[in-house]
Amino acid sequence: MLRVSDALRSLIDENPLLRMGIEHRLLNLSQVAKFLCPQIAARTKKEVSESSVLMSLSRLQQAREKVHRFAGLEIHIDNIAVHSNLLIVCYVKTREVHRLVNSVYSRIQRRGGYITITEGTREITLILEKRHEGQLEELAAESPICRYEDVASLGVVFGKEYLTQPGLYYLLFQQLYFQNINVLEIASSATELIFYLEDQQVQLAFDTLYRRFVRHETRR
Repeated sequence: MLRVSDALRSLIDENPLLRMGIEHRLLNLSQVAKFLCPQIAARTKKEVSESSVLMSLSRLQQAREKVHRFAGLEIHIDNIAVHSNLLIVCYVKTREVHRLVNSVYSRIQRRGGYITITEGTREITLILEKRHEGQLEELAAESPICRYEDVASLGVVFGKEYLTQPGLYYLLFQQLYFQNINVLEIASSATELIFYLEDQQVQLAFDTLYRRFVRHETRR
């Protein structure tokens, strides 16, 4: 039968937020114990008391302080790139809008300009350089869902070894959240994640991610 301490350790290890809170002493252990009691009971298949969970939490926290914090969650960014003076426009996705967006994309691409498209099931978003705004004239009859000006992109590149690492995106977003930085839009590929932010916040975002995740030996 699974012990309370083993079930608790599994729950903590599977949840990056709980693990960070325990390792950094950010959480009220009594409240955590109360919250986790039902989950531990489900895993151990027996009734457990909040006091027993609290005791196990306290022991686990003391043990984790003796090891490297964020064990198993430490990541390193290979490169960070910034692109400013961007514009974000989002439309309801229809066949006609899709055709017009593809036309705009092709023209800007031929000119070597910056443009990217993100498609959902109901919406389609264009992110392009402000200097190419005139190319959106074809879409003038369409009412955008939202439009953001004075936008900058912050692209981070990481190694393939992180593709199966749980908590990668969480750690990146966490650092921006702690700085009260609003993410307007995101885009990603296998080893790259791009944040689209207000231009006035991009320097703080760059410095935050750089200081936290760039390896010391690669800094210039």
